[in-house]
Amino acid sequence: MKAMFVPDVPLEYKPPVVKRKMPPYSGMASCVAHFEDAMANPPPPRPPFEDVLQRKERLRLEAEKEHKAKLADAVAAWDPLKPPKPTNDAITGDAYKTLFVARISYDTTAHKLRREFEQFGPLKSLRLVQDRDGECRGYAFLE
Repeated sequence: MKAMFVPDVPLEYKPPVVKRKMPPYSGMASCVAHFEDAMANPPPPRPPFEDVLQRKERLRLEAEKEHKAKLADAVAAWDPLKPPKPTNDAITGDAYKTLFVARISYDTTAHKLRREFEQFGPLKSLRLVQDRDGECRGYAFLE
């Protein structure tokens, strides 16, 4: 019980903290030499500020201009006497015998697809749908 009432060791004395003296304030006159001379070489002009609506309008006009240029090129290249390029859109067949196959891997070829489905029976036609670059779009029609 006595240990509860025995005083602790006295704190050691530390001298008060002395703050250092700050240098006096000075004006900007000492820094003027670091600035550029506005009369000798003026700064470049500021670019005009463009808000969101102005930017959208500018981009729309640029896209319209680009589209018109492409259209003019296409009109200049068009030859009315040359027969149109054949497309596969004119495919005819029995709609009740056509099977739509989707979610095909993009690296699948018509040969691979034909090999997989010929085990169920002979195929009359197989059309693997491709984009303009000749890449598979991921679906096909089998008859």
